[in-house]
Amino acid sequence: MKKRIALEITGALGGGGYKRYTESILKALVEEGPENEYLLFGVFWRDFPRKLEHLDLPKSPNVLRDFRRFPQGLLFPLEEFCGLRYHERFLLEHGVDIVHGVNSRTPPLDRLPSTTTLHFSELWDFKGYDKFYFNTMTERTVRQCDRVIAISEHCKRSAFKAWGTPADKIDVIYYGSPTTRFTPPEGEPVPPPGVERPYFLFVGFTRPHKNPKLLAEAFCKLKAKRPDLPHRLVFAGGHGPDKPWIEERLAKAGLLEQVVFTGIVPQENIHKLFQAAYAFVCPSLDEGFALPVVEAMGCGIPVIGVNAGALPEVIGDAGLVPEPTPEAFCEAMERLILEPGLHASLRAKGFENLKRFDWNASARKTLAVYDRILAERGRK
Repeated sequence: MKKRIALEITGALGGGGYKRYTESILKALVEEGPENEYLLFGVFWRDFPRKLEHLDLPKSPNVLRDFRRFPQGLLFPLEEFCGLRYHERFLLEHGVDIVHGVNSRTPPLDRLPSTTTLHFSELWDFKGYDKFYFNTMTERTVRQCDRVIAISEHCKRSAFKAWGTPADKIDVIYYGSPTTRFTPPEGEPVPPPGVERPYFLFVGFTRPHKNPKLLAEAFCKLKAKRPDLPHRLVFAGGHGPDKPWIEERLAKAGLLEQVVFTGIVPQENIHKLFQAAYAFVCPSLDEGFALPVVEAMGCGIPVIGVNAGALPEVIGDAGLVPEPTPEAFCEAMERLILEPGLHASLRAKGFENLKRFDWNASARKTLAVYDRILAERGRK
């Protein structure tokens, strides 16, 4: 039955994983549920038109838009603490049947049924407005929603741990496999200027929850043990608070020239870094899913994660998953280089593992969540 589904996508305007998830799931929803109408909404203040242009959103006639320019720092607290229902009022005017907070949050709602996709698995130690936006609003959203979509079993368990969310309220729906860009290269891969092969690739901000210090320490141990190895290390992503420590540690070991910090790489070029890498390394202690792991497998490069968060669940036996210590991670890097046949074996297992992740299957399951909520509410 035809539905008008409102999708809150403000988080996607900031780029990163939220952007990639939003673009992919929307495209699949339109393909799998063409009879529905999809109202994309959100509020933003700075650089709103430019950021909206960078989103690859479906242009189908059944995809509607209502984006409004309004200071988030004023509107969101008024809705959260003062009873203002700015969003719900205009959603009701649009005749919306259900609201989906695509990026872990929905506005406060009194009358409309809702769900959200919960992307992260722990309450991060944010300060100030970020703490309100990422922690306070997310907790209220999870409690408010009729059902919650978690992107992994680990994320589901963490929601129960953090907020006591009942397991039977949460549906686990994985991310899909990567886009067409994240495929093995045709011919010899060519890394971007300034990057020399072979190299281990890290993608993400150098922030504590991504655990880049462990990677730097493991790399130092690897080079101290096997200085003959030509492998380098590439950090691709924004510069976070851990970067000075990493640079100091690498300089002390005399390895700074063997490490590259690329800064943020445009999404249209990041696949080239994957394709030319020797392996992808993900030492993060707190991943709800880790989409770059799947992107790396799509490009045909092995993955080294750690036994933490959702990484063991997503990687399975298609990569190496050592304990999150510099010694264990160093051993995994060395093993991948020296053990005959391991690199090729993990590459093949990675392609097989990708079959578990499909955006259209994720969209069908998401549409089923909408139907269940509306049936339980007696609205459809």
